[in-house]
Parts: sequence; structure tokens; C-alpha cells
Amino acid sequence: SPSTHQGKVHMSNVLVRQELETRLATFVSSNFPGTPVAWQNIAFTKPANGFWLEAFLIPNITPLRSVDGRTKTFYGLFQVNVWAKAGIGMRQAEVVADALQNSFPVTPKYGAMTVEKTTVNAPIRDDSGWVAVPVLINYRYDT
Repeated sequence: SPSTHQGKVHMSNVLVRQELETRLATFVSSNFPGTPVAWQNIAFTKPANGFWLEAFLIPNITPLRSVDGRTKTFYGLFQVNVWAKAGIGMRQAEVVADALQNSFPVTPKYGAMTVEKTTVNAPIRDDSGWVAVPVLINYRYDT
């Protein structure tokens, strides 16, 4: 559960994950309903065909912004890989990656979270016949 100080709830990586994963789930259900999502450390079976998403929260250093430790800045990376079968071209994965990038804009700020940068990186191929387009979402949260 989140930590508290004098009754005020402070953001933690648990709540950062909840906010970003909720936003991703809303994106999927609104834009690509039925698309499987592999959530971090949850059992998942890759689909035989089509495409799927894989989400990771990668927290970074959380500096204290005050002497008493009451305020912190949470930084990190939310990486979403858009996976497609190798050999079918990149269009499907790139369309999904671009739409995902557009759903995590730098402005306006949503909720308590700030997205500092969102990039679509070069595709990577694994050994099992899939190609991923990584979408990197740099976030910041100030308590």
C-alpha cells in the first residue's frame, strides 16, 4: 500500500504502475479491442497470429525534493513492446506503436503523472519468429 505522512498519501511505484497500466488498458480497449497484453510478471501465452503488447515498468532513481523527505520525484520508463509475427511486414506494428505514442502525449498532464518524452524505437526481432516495436514512455511524478 502507498506510504503516508501526516495523512497524505504519497505516490509510489505501485501507484505509478497502476496509473500507467490503466491508461494502457484503456488505450487497448478503445483502439484495438481484444488485443492481448502481457503484463509484467503475469503468466501469458503468446497468440498464434496477429499482434500483442508487452508492458514493463522500469523505475529510476527517486530523489527527495525536501530535507524532511516529504516530497519526492518519481522518474522512470514505461516500455510497451508492440509484437507482430515476423515475415508479415511492419505496417500493423507501426500503426499500433504510433497510436500508442499519441495516447501518451507530453502535454497536457493527465492525472498526477507527467509524460516527459515518448519515442518509438527501431524494431527488434526475437528467436521465436516475432518482431517488436518498442514504445518508450518517460514519466515523472512529483509528490
